[in-house]
Amino acid sequence: MIIRAKSFKYWITQDLHEQFGISRIYDSKLLNDWSAAQGSISESETIRLEELRQNLLLNADNWNEEELKMMFIGQILELVNIKGENFRTFYDRAIQVNVNSIQLSG
Repeated sequence: MIIRAKSFKYWITQDLHEQFGISRIYDSKLLNDWSAAQGSISESETIRLEELRQNLLLNADNWNEEELKMMFIGQILELVNIKGENFRTFYDRAIQVNVNSIQLSG
């Protein structure tokens, strides 16, 4: 049974913490391991990724969804330049999930 429904755009950080116990972490073993993976990346790509990372850290709390897509996610996708028939971005596609009797959508 769904108790209530709430679109993603109406959730704030405090709501997520209270409802789902989600909080920001500043050090993640999983992400550290992933970022330590070996691969080929140019110096210019490394510099650009660091610029994007720093911009995200400084501004993510103040960006809305569109700003996050424009200022970070889109630029990462462009930099990575993923190509293939099985890859599609998810911009403006509806998604919905039920968690703890709450219907989340956006």
